[in-house]
Amino acid sequence: MYDRKFLCSLFMHRMATAAQLHELVSPDAHITRTRRRLNELRRQGVVDQAVVDRRKAVWYLTERGRTIGSRLDELDHRTSPPAPEDPFEARMRSEHTLAVLDAHLAFLQDARRRGDEYGYLDWEPEIYHRVVEQGADALIADALMRYTVVDPERELHRAFIEVDRATMSSESLARKLLAYARFHQLVPTPVRQRGFQAQSSVPVWKSHYPAYPRILFVLAEGGPAAQARRIRDLQALAQSSPLVELMFQTVRAGVASLKEMQEAGPSAPVWASLVDPQRARCGWMEL
Repeated sequence: MYDRKFLCSLFMHRMATAAQLHELVSPDAHITRTRRRLNELRRQGVVDQAVVDRRKAVWYLTERGRTIGSRLDELDHRTSPPAPEDPFEARMRSEHTLAVLDAHLAFLQDARRRGDEYGYLDWEPEIYHRVVEQGADALIADALMRYTVVDPERELHRAFIEVDRATMSSESLARKLLAYARFHQLVPTPVRQRGFQAQSSVPVWKSHYPAYPRILFVLAEGGPAAQARRIRDLQALAQSSPLVELMFQTVRAGVASLKEMQEAGPSAPVWASLVDPQRARCGWMEL
């Protein structure tokens, strides 16, 4: 059972440390069991390992492992992010990938404490949506989260996740936020049929989601002062774009520190609103 879940996890997330895989799949077992199974899968040629630094190594699927993973029922209709071709590429890609997975783990641990329904496969990395019908412009979210609250009544929540390691400029963050707004407003081009032009006012996103997902920015790097500046930058960017303001009439969005999420849980009041900068911090479901 664990081997199958390890394969699914690495297929979905591209790479992970042994500690992350342990928390994803078997948090109640001892981590030595996880390491033993990973080493056995490596001997079978299914996974491989790359040393990132002296204290950290990441695991990823080999070509054989990806072939096996693509045939598992749990991954039906799922796509896998491009896998590293060798240990060097794994090291180069590792920091952002591991930070995104850490955000997933923060939500997963919180869901377990709360008794909500949220499993290791309810986080789908690198979601792609076109923001124009013609051309290459696209929205690529770091992840899409599907989360079900159980008590006091069942509620399904979806959220786009963006993990910021302070490697992007404020201008790049603005482009990312604008891409979400463009996808929100995208409507199919009218089609001519039998001498008249059929009109469509239904946004493209409604063919993918019953409601537009929340937009959650997670700050994975920097101290409190640097992250506070980042939050103010995001709030200012949101207020300066008419297209983003239009989206925020119906879409919820917020930003939080990964460290605070890990310490208090994402459902704790650690989120600053991007829609209303004056609002007090709240849990992500209250944004």
